[in-house]
Amino acid sequence: MRGRVGAMNEGRRQRLATAARILGGGGSPGRLRRAGMLAVAGALLAGGGGGIALHRQAAALDEARRSTGHLVAVQAVRTSLAQADADVTNAFLSGGLEPRPLRRQYADATARASTELVRAARSDPGRGTEYAEADVALGRYAELMEAARTTNRQGLPVGSNYLRMGSRLLRQQVLPPLARAAEADDATATSAFGAAGTAGAWFVACGLTGLALLAVAQARLARLTRRVVSVPAALSGGVLLALAVAAGVLCAVAAHSTRQLERGAAADTAALAQARVAAFDAKTLESLTLVGRGSTPENETSWGVAMRLARTRASAVHDAVLLPPLDAYAREHAAISALDTGGQWAQGVRRAISTAPGSANAGLAAFDTASQARLDRAADDVAAGLASARRPLLPAAALLAAGGLLAAAGSGAGVSRRLGDYR
Repeated sequence: MRGRVGAMNEGRRQRLATAARILGGGGSPGRLRRAGMLAVAGALLAGGGGGIALHRQAAALDEARRSTGHLVAVQAVRTSLAQADADVTNAFLSGGLEPRPLRRQYADATARASTELVRAARSDPGRGTEYAEADVALGRYAELMEAARTTNRQGLPVGSNYLRMGSRLLRQQVLPPLARAAEADDATATSAFGAAGTAGAWFVACGLTGLALLAVAQARLARLTRRVVSVPAALSGGVLLALAVAAGVLCAVAAHSTRQLERGAAADTAALAQARVAAFDAKTLESLTLVGRGSTPENETSWGVAMRLARTRASAVHDAVLLPPLDAYAREHAAISALDTGGQWAQGVRRAISTAPGSANAGLAAFDTASQARLDRAADDVAAGLASARRPLLPAAALLAAGGLLAAAGSGAGVSRRLGDYR
C-alpha cells in the first residue's frame, strides 16, 4: 500500500516537474515563455474568436433573410385569399351573372393563392401538415363558392348560405394555419436579428480582449529582452491588428444595416401585409352584411375592427399614398351602410358593386395597387440589404482567423529567438 502511494506521489512530482520545464520555471526563460503563451492566446482569441463571431453573424443574417422571405410568401397567400373572398362576395351581390372584372379578379386571386401556398409549403417542410390541411380546406371553400355562384344565378336563396359557409370556412380553417406560420416566421426572423446583434457584440469582446492580451504580452517581451520590438511578432501582430480593424468596420456596418432593416423595411413588410389582409376582410364583411339584408349587424362591428387594423398598420409605414384611398373607401362604406339601414338596400348594393371612379371598389383597388407596390419595394430592400450585409462577413472571418494563426506563429517565433540567447 505504501509502495503504491509512493508511486502515485512520484508520478505527481514528475508531472509537476514537466510543467515547470514547459513554463521554464523561474527566471527570464520562464517569464519569456509565459509572455509568449499570453501572446499566442491573445492572437488566437482575437483572430479565431473574432472569426467565429463573424461567421455566426453571417449565419444569423442568412437565417433572417430566409425567414423574412418565407414570411412574405405566407402573407402573400393570406392576402390573395382575403382578396378572393372579397371579390366573390362582392360579385354575389350583383345577382345572376357576376360582373366580368370581379369574376376575373376572383379567379386570378384563387389561382395565385394556390400557387403561392404550394411554394410556401415546399420552403417550410416542418409545417407541411398544416399547409396540407389549409390546402384541403381551400378546395372545399372553392366548392362552396361555386355552389353559391350557381344557385345565385338560378335565383335560389340557398346561395347566400353557401356563401356564408364558404367565407366562414376560409376564416376558420384556411387562414388560421397561415397566420400561425406567419407568426412563426416573424418570431424566427426577430430571433435571427437578435442573434446577429449578439454575434457582433461577441466579435467586439473577442477582438478587444485578444488584442489587449497581445499588447500586454508584447510589452512584457520587450521589457524582458530589452528590445523595442520582436520583428516576427511585430509584423504578424500588425497584420492581425489591420485585419481586426477592417473586420470590425464590416461588422459595425452589418450591425447598423441590420438594425435599420429590422426597424424599417422588415417592419414595413409585416405592417403592409397585415393592412392588406384587413382591408380585403373589411370589404368581405361589407358584402356579407348586404347579403344578410340586416340579419347580421355583427358584421358591421367586425368591419369597424378590420378597418381600424388596416388603417393602423398602413399608418405605421409612413407612406403618404396609402391612407387616402383607405379613407375614400371608408367614406363610401359609410354611405353604403346608411343606405342599407335606411331602407334603400338596392341602392346600397349598386353602390357597393360599382367600380366607377370614387366608388368603394375604386378606393380599395387604389389601396391594393399602392400597398402592393410599397410591399414589393420593402421586401426587395430586406432581401438585398441582408444579402449585402452578409456577403463580406465570411471572407473577413476566414482572413481574420488566418491572421490570428499568423500572429500566434509570429509571437512563438519571436520568443524562440530570445530563448536561444539563453542556451
